[in-house]
Amino acid sequence: MADRCSARRSLVIPRFFRPLASCLALLSCVLPLSCASGPGATGPVGQKPATDAELVAAVLRTYQTWTVADALSPKCSVYFTACADFFARRAGFDPQDLRTKNPRALLLSNPDPVWLPGWDALPQGPEHRHLAFAALTYAASMREHFEACGAVHKADEAKRATLDAFLDAEVAKLEGDNQPYRRLGALARARGELKRMDAHPIGARYRAEVLLHYEFSRHNRQRIYDLQNQRADDAALLRPSFSSQDELDLVCMKDLPSWQDNESLPVSFVKIPITRERAAALVAKLKAAQDLEARIPLAEVAVPPFKDSPAPHAGALLRLDRAAIGVPLFVKKVSDDKDGRLLLELGGKATVKDAPHDCRPSDKPDSVDPGGKIRYDTECKRWDEARQLRVVVRLAERPDFTIQKDDQIVVIGMLVKLDTRRQKQGTGEAVDHAVEIDGLHVLEIWRQQLLVADYFVQ
Repeated sequence: MADRCSARRSLVIPRFFRPLASCLALLSCVLPLSCASGPGATGPVGQKPATDAELVAAVLRTYQTWTVADALSPKCSVYFTACADFFARRAGFDPQDLRTKNPRALLLSNPDPVWLPGWDALPQGPEHRHLAFAALTYAASMREHFEACGAVHKADEAKRATLDAFLDAEVAKLEGDNQPYRRLGALARARGELKRMDAHPIGARYRAEVLLHYEFSRHNRQRIYDLQNQRADDAALLRPSFSSQDELDLVCMKDLPSWQDNESLPVSFVKIPITRERAAALVAKLKAAQDLEARIPLAEVAVPPFKDSPAPHAGALLRLDRAAIGVPLFVKKVSDDKDGRLLLELGGKATVKDAPHDCRPSDKPDSVDPGGKIRYDTECKRWDEARQLRVVVRLAERPDFTIQKDDQIVVIGMLVKLDTRRQKQGTGEAVDHAVEIDGLHVLEIWRQQLLVADYFVQ
């Protein structure tokens, strides 16, 4: 037994199997019968060793039935050497047995010319069997991964084609129609529908985002775009479609099997569909294409509501709501001016009790803000006000929903003129405001307390 064990120690063991071989040598000195446990060796009494034909069939069966789940299983997920051992055991080989035959010597013909182009270059000696098992394991893992990601890519292409066709059809419906409310409204709805159909961030959704921003700018509504935060909340992920091969490779780069001991991978013998250089180039292209946050920057836009104190200056951008300075506003008349613009006359009246006037800071501290600054209370004179508000709004571009008498609107526009007249009325005051606004954009139209048009928030 001593001679046999010393002969075992004199073998040159490849680094790949040295830890396992050391354990086997130690056990063989204590349990001599364990030396005859591998495929093709003399097994226990009464057990017939496997023939070369049976071993070949077992290797081919393991290679052909290897799955993505096998490559990602706990036995394969960390170290490739352990994964190759797992493959060998599945085929009935004992990777710890130094007499285990080399699958390359058994399989004289290439089992998979597509994924194992270097099979014939693998050494056939038993001391290199680990290379053959590693090549078989890596090739089977890559084959299954790329077949699976190819199916995913095919499904993704079908989705993108459906979304592209939908967007093309919606844009075609708008051909020749330059009415901004209809055009922008239709594109905003199409963008929302695309996301509801499929949140896929590639292709049609990117095109819709760029097109919608262009149309807002073309119709002088960039401030409305910014005010409504129209840019998609996932704009950082959106990008145009690449070529079919680029898209396939990007899909296949996801969840690609990888191991910590990459130096043990037999990459010179197997097919490498995506090289490191190719992967790096695709990642750079992907990052450059996800450009919407830079291409469509959002600006902070604040549009204050109309108020009478302090009075806004002519040319100020303001928002006229359904009620302003406490006065509900209703459409009194709808007509066209001499330039063909839509002319809306709105009006309303309200009595405000104890309205503040001539407010000034007092010397009484009221609060302390987070920065430590003391805020002082204000002292105001107060009396009742009978307020009347008359507003004229001119719109060069009218909404596609017809505004009628007694409707209420929310509109953004430029102040043209504000005239205010005050006179004593009993113990209070009567205030008459006459306002002219050059309307830029109607946000809402209300009828009988119901919102009947909303431009363009979806």
